[in-house]
Amino acid sequence: MDRQRRNKLVKIVQEQLEPKGFECVDVDWIASQRILRVFIEKCGVESTGVMEADANVLIDMNDCVIATRALNESDVVEREIEGAFTLEVSSPGLERPLRTIEHFAKFVGSQVEVKLSEAQGDRKHGVGEVLSVDEGSIINLETSRGKWSFPLDLVIKANLVYDWNKA
Repeated sequence: MDRQRRNKLVKIVQEQLEPKGFECVDVDWIASQRILRVFIEKCGVESTGVMEADANVLIDMNDCVIATRALNESDVVEREIEGAFTLEVSSPGLERPLRTIEHFAKFVGSQVEVKLSEAQGDRKHGVGEVLSVDEGSIINLETSRGKWSFPLDLVIKANLVYDWNKA
């Protein structure tokens, strides 16, 4: 799913979920299995990315049921996706997706993995710490190969990288 269509779908889902107290962080379309995954978090509550500190913002099974029902009761998502599909609603998890410039700004100092649609510098893929977000939606990472900057518009996929060795 291209970035424009994904953003449109996120907006449609967000309009359905916001009255229920949820924000749509991202959607993922698995075409081969016809699955639409919707990642949600609670509205108006800032996540720190640290599980112990985020007990009040964690999404539980009941939240997923409420969000699923809200989306199933409306046909707006079905109008966007032709044919039958499976809807899955979940928390964004520890390695949450980063879709907007606000997401990257919120996680300055965190490790992320990024895949781009076209090379910036000499690469399309990298892992590093988010240093800053500049005007014009430019994201700056510090990677093992040095500083790497790229515009948000080129991001195909990005997510936090959780250090499983610290767990």
